[in-house]
Amino acid sequence: MEVQQIIEWADRLVLIQTGKHLDDLETAILQGTYQNQKYSEIAAGYNCSEPHAKKVACLLWKTLSQASGEEINKSNLRSTCQRLQLPALSNSEEFVTIDTVTQTNSPPPQGETMAKPYNTESFRRIDRTDIPNGDYFCDRQEEVATLKNWILQDRSHLVSILGLSGIGKTAVALHLLPQIQDHFDCVIWRSLRTLPSLSSILTYLTQFLPPPNPDIRPLTISYASTVAEAQNPSHQLAEQLSLVMESFRQHRCLLILDDVQAILNPHNLVEGYKRGYESYRLFFKTIGELSHNSCLIMNSSILPQELIELTNNNHRVKCLTLAGLGSESAHNILTSASLLDADNWQELIDIYGGNPGFLKIVSRTIKEFFGGSVKQYLANNSILVLPEIKHILDYFWQELSDLEKQVMGRLSASDSGVSMADLLENTNHNSSDLLWAVQSLQKRFLVDNIQREQQTLFTLIPVIREYTRQCR
Repeated sequence: MEVQQIIEWADRLVLIQTGKHLDDLETAILQGTYQNQKYSEIAAGYNCSEPHAKKVACLLWKTLSQASGEEINKSNLRSTCQRLQLPALSNSEEFVTIDTVTQTNSPPPQGETMAKPYNTESFRRIDRTDIPNGDYFCDRQEEVATLKNWILQDRSHLVSILGLSGIGKTAVALHLLPQIQDHFDCVIWRSLRTLPSLSSILTYLTQFLPPPNPDIRPLTISYASTVAEAQNPSHQLAEQLSLVMESFRQHRCLLILDDVQAILNPHNLVEGYKRGYESYRLFFKTIGELSHNSCLIMNSSILPQELIELTNNNHRVKCLTLAGLGSESAHNILTSASLLDADNWQELIDIYGGNPGFLKIVSRTIKEFFGGSVKQYLANNSILVLPEIKHILDYFWQELSDLEKQVMGRLSASDSGVSMADLLENTNHNSSDLLWAVQSLQKRFLVDNIQREQQTLFTLIPVIREYTRQCR
């Protein structure tokens, strides 16, 4: 294997991960590593200090590891590249990680259609452009195992990871990905935070996914919806979706869409989508309902309406709602933050609903302002809605209707929960409107329900309860 081959491969990974090509020092580090040079020799050849070369190398190994899904460092670069059997890339038009693999997909369950591949080899393509950086805590082995089983054993077509902001949706997906990516020909991670149109997503997919077998007649997608774009879809959009679905049928592809809530209409969760993004409903329904061999994972802090319908009618569509962390997992966060007064930890965990994002924010505050003492933080017997948490909750509060805010206010007045009968007695709205408001709040994961003495009670976690009281 030539060093230039490794450099070209690494340059594409770095471009995908950072949006930039390798610089001269990074190239020198790769060349020196290939030649078994020490960092001191690499630094001398580049005319920089050894600590600087080590620092740049450390960041380079981290970037390559994140982009490739492999643990890469100075000692194993050459052996890892040999094991991956990198193809010659100098004349390739591909711009993503490509590992040559033989098609070894397990046979589909009975009744599932799998087109025979038209070549003996395919290319594993992994696009990690939108995968977030950072230390994402995830102590959810059971949830990850459930998702892995749904995707690999049940061969689910559409899997949703749902829950309040900070609950760990992205962290779960990040920890799941290395366990399943080798079972797919293509892996693409995309965030909808920047509101890309469906057409732009489909355009990218048609360019990135392996082309369908031209000898097989492609699927024809027909549309029927009350949404204007769906009633009169452009020929281009229909053609794009047909091509993508044919690739999904002939190949085993994994598409992960993060931040799906960004395209949803927070003011009307029944209609579902922001103006101009209604066609995503058809995209999700098509993936959930048609026969193919691929999987879409979507993360959202709001539950799209059609997911309820698809989940009820299709065993290939699954939803996983993340609850707050259990005591042991939540304790691990506080332990890693070196907090004191372990006897008071459970009270802190309960106040913030076991939300790992909230607990990290609170831990930083306790460490900085209370010397790490949880007991001192809790001493005034009041719940602190810290600015970072308030900012998260403000986003949801601003999107609520007046009736939803009234329901939240009524729930915030009780620490033990309120029944639907109690809500009806204390409102001037009819039962249909009230039921809609409660359901809408549940779709945003702001309201929990508990069973007590053969009745359902609706409640708020303490920090959301306190936030609501402050907003009234």
